[in-house]
Amino acid sequence: ELVETKSEKEIEKHWLLDMLRQPNDRYNLQKFIVGWATQKLIYGDVFTYCDRTVGSKRQINAMYLVPGSKVMIQKGGWREPMKGIKLELGQNELLNMEDVWQSYYFNPDLDSFYGFSPLQAAAASVQIIRNAKKRQNTGISNGGVNNLITPKPDNMGLMPKDQSNLEKELNSEVNINKTKYLRTAIEVHKLGSTPVELGLLDSSKDSITALCFAYQFPIDLYYGQSKYENAREARKAEYESIAIPMVEEFCNDLMLYCNKYFKDTQNLKF
Repeated sequence: ELVETKSEKEIEKHWLLDMLRQPNDRYNLQKFIVGWATQKLIYGDVFTYCDRTVGSKRQINAMYLVPGSKVMIQKGGWREPMKGIKLELGQNELLNMEDVWQSYYFNPDLDSFYGFSPLQAAAASVQIIRNAKKRQNTGISNGGVNNLITPKPDNMGLMPKDQSNLEKELNSEVNINKTKYLRTAIEVHKLGSTPVELGLLDSSKDSITALCFAYQFPIDLYYGQSKYENAREARKAEYESIAIPMVEEFCNDLMLYCNKYFKDTQNLKF
């Protein structure tokens, strides 16, 4: 809700409220905030373009999310550190900072005006997860021979006919998980290693935990909880540590922009 800063009186009618109900012709407020939060979580920042009216009645007609992967920040001097942003689209038109507002995570690289992405902080963990999934998918997709059977060195070897019969015998569905007795001494060589043997599954689980930590996401919600109380507490933590702060930041950054360029919002807050 929108209220007056001093009296805390709720404002029921205002152009800002009307605009937020339908930020643009494609998104309602819920979809807009989901898109805004998604970009911020992935890229570490999000730029919002405001289509403003000109003339005496200044207000925002619509807001649009700027594609995070296409943004190029244009730096200025010490009086104006950021001149605006350009998009890697078309003619690279410059959008001035009067037309956009930025929300971002703090970046320890003070020479950069981009936000610091949680994915960047957890890059090593994400790579481990990717490698583990790739290993699993390759094993499932390719299949192939798991074991190679050869005669023992001191054995005269198998005749071609014996080799064919042995292969059919060992690969028969009726012999799955059964013990077989052979007349000929053989050696079994296991080909490749499973993800468990390489420790990829264990390491990917630790990496998922680290990734959840980077995003402050309750790990219990990812793996699931058998107890309702634990799941309820984890869900509550998700709202308190992620959802509510995200909405508060959206409102605060929007009001910071509005108070800078619109007089009739300077004594208001969400």
